Amino acid sequence: MKISKVETFLVRQLRKVYQYVLPLAVRHYGLSATIAIAFLAICGLLGARLGTEFLPKLEEGNLWIRGVMPPTITLDGGIETVARIRNIIRSYDPVRTVFSEQGRGEDGTDPDGSFLVEFFVPLKPFDQWPRGLTKQKLIAQLSEREKLEALNAHQAIGAGNLSPRSAAEQGSGGDPAVLTELAYQNQVYEEKYGFRFVVFVNRRSKAEILDVLRERLGNTREEELDTALRELVAIAEDRWRHS
Repeated sequence: MKISKVETFLVRQLRKVYQYVLPLAVRHYGLSATIAIAFLAICGLLGARLGTEFLPKLEEGNLWIRGVMPPTITLDGGIETVARIRNIIRSYDPVRTVFSEQGRGEDGTDPDGSFLVEFFVPLKPFDQWPRGLTKQKLIAQLSEREKLEALNAHQAIGAGNLSPRSAAEQGSGGDPAVLTELAYQNQVYEEKYGFRFVVFVNRRSKAEILDVLRERLGNTREEELDTALRELVAIAEDRWRHS
């Protein structure tokens, strides 16, 4: 049985257009390639947004904050720190209240210990927030204040009435002239940056620390904040290794 081939009207019209366009595309291949690349880019942009109209941005008006304290901290030892952080978070105007949880959850397979703390922070409706304040700006303010709180909780280099651990790390005694200059430069540092000078002593003398302090006074506030936090982490890691 012989089967005849029949083209529909639509196919015939498409064939005519194709036969007309193909020679033009071959002759002007540069323009053809540009049009093809532009078409591909447009399709990519449209494809990236495909389906997003069915997935609205999730905004429940809350914050969930997870913090990690020193690994050696006990449950009782972390209570004061958790309460202080909770009070800091609650002091911000958009915050309605703060709930905290310290330690592992009820799941017996949870590997976290008493060093882990989580905060659930319900926020007020956005129309009750201060003008110009966004959620991103609020998070940035929270992060900044917590950083300063951590730095200012550290005992000043060369100060009196040090804790036994800080005294052992910083060493005792020293040249009175160096100690006087160190106290003065500490004051200059705090007036310039708004937080305490923190450095990992690492068995260096107070004269060497004074040189470090003078050098770091040339940093910008952003640079110095990052440096001080790195030094604070180094101190914590050293204490953990020698605990």
